Amino acid sequence: MPNYKFTKHTKQAIVQTEGSRNFVCKTHGISRTWDYEIRKRISNGEDLDNKSCRPKNTRIKSMPPELTKKFMEDFKKRHNKCGYQKFHLQLMHDYPEWKHITERDVRKAYEKYDLMKRKKPEKVIRYEKETPGELTHTDYKYCPVVEGKKTYFQELMDDCTRTTTAAFHFNKTALGASKGLEKNIENLNIVIDKMLADNGAEISYRNLPANRKPKDKIHPVDELCRKLSIKQIYTKPMRPQTNGKSERLHKSLDDEVFSQQHFDSIETMIVSIEKWLKYYNEERVHMGIRMTPLEKMKQLNPDYVPPKSYLTVIR
Repeated sequence: MPNYKFTKHTKQAIVQTEGSRNFVCKTHGISRTWDYEIRKRISNGEDLDNKSCRPKNTRIKSMPPELTKKFMEDFKKRHNKCGYQKFHLQLMHDYPEWKHITERDVRKAYEKYDLMKRKKPEKVIRYEKETPGELTHTDYKYCPVVEGKKTYFQELMDDCTRTTTAAFHFNKTALGASKGLEKNIENLNIVIDKMLADNGAEISYRNLPANRKPKDKIHPVDELCRKLSIKQIYTKPMRPQTNGKSERLHKSLDDEVFSQQHFDSIETMIVSIEKWLKYYNEERVHMGIRMTPLEKMKQLNPDYVPPKSYLTVIR
């Protein structure tokens, strides 16, 4: 019951006013409930002084001084860089006299001293080339095992228009990668300046150990790129994000083909991939460019002629 509007003397005057209760309430501008509350206090022998509205039990909002930065860093090192929940349990075990420290206090201390294990999100640098062929992306992807055989999907994607051609492989070799890349370049039908690839041995020998690196032998893909005057650039080791456009294509292939169908034979899978690539290039609107890859390609190169098939099978 709020009582901050009335002093002790005002309440006594309310009780001493003669007349009906309705008249008293109307005279002093109070409700019947508040009039009843005042009379109840008098009958119980209570003081008419205003009562505090503060709760009986309140939390101390300030962080306990025991949790200093130096103490917390030393404690974390001693217990193998534990998180705040384990920190609290261990703290209660090692220091029983600190039972007043709650898990919330420990979490607040973690946040204040920046001791949380959260990784700061990496800044995403988005880019898109202005002309077709300025940069292309190539990568390998494992296909589902059908008929007990491993097969592979090797794409070549233009960064500017997202136009994509691919080769289907029955093995993963340097010579096969060179043949597949040659067919992809032929089907893509544009002049390529640069090609971004990962560090797999099927693409380059550059990351092989010295004892496994062939001596006096040029990698077939390197030889093809020199022949076509294509500059090769490579992703950072163990960093698939560097070739993110290819990785996103692989996810779309998984979501829209491999997870939607069951393949009885490898030939059935090849037909499905071929149909999907045609749909991907000519009908499916790409969120990155807000149109289909073929529309973007023809917008920049009106004389462009798309291939009859976007997929080549390398046996």
